[in-house]
Parts: sequence; C-alpha cells; structure tokens
Amino acid sequence: MTMIIVHEETGSWLRLRPPSWISRVVTAGFELRASWQRRRNLRILESLPADTLKDIGWPANDTIRK
Repeated sequence: MTMIIVHEETGSWLRLRPPSWISRVVTAGFELRASWQRRRNLRILESLPADTLKDIGWPANDTIRK
C-alpha cells in the first residue's frame, strides 16, 4: 500500500521559517531579561542583614583572598 502525503505551506511564513533577525531579537530580549533578574537578585541579597547572609552561607566581606 502506498500513501502520498502532501504538506502545503499554509499560514504565516514567519511561523514556518523565522528570519534570522527575529531569532536574534528574541535571544537578545531573553538575555536582557536574565541580566535584569540577576542584578535584581543581587541587590536583594545585598540588602539582607549580615546575620541572614551568614546563615545562608554568603561569603563575608572582610575576608581577603590571595
């Protein structure tokens, strides 16, 4: 038995073959959002009291690494 299946391109051509510039813009958007979230989380951590930071294992500021 032979089956013939025909796939026709229907719908938006953007969904079928996204241009490379769209994928770059989307990737840049995701990277920008991730960067913003990292900076926000760091600000939140830095605003915590020293005792809380010590309890969660955050390194002390007065240690000198060589």
